[in-house]
Amino acid sequence: MKTSWTELNPGRRYETCQKYRKIGGCNYFIWVDPPMCERSCQIIPGLLRRINNNEKELKKIEKQLSKKGICE
Repeated sequence: MKTSWTELNPGRRYETCQKYRKIGGCNYFIWVDPPMCERSCQIIPGLLRRINNNEKELKKIEKQLSKKGICE
């Protein structure tokens, strides 16, 4: 089972053939979860962007501190 993180289907789980979209694979694809409500589709992508930006900033700060010998 996989999870979609697209703007249209954030957090929605689905299943596919292991060779889906590959040569010799089939086109088996099925959503496991029902569609998200419109509000969730508006909010979740923004939250994910904030988390990703915070994680990038944290790594940047940790790298700076490591260079100074403060955080290892």
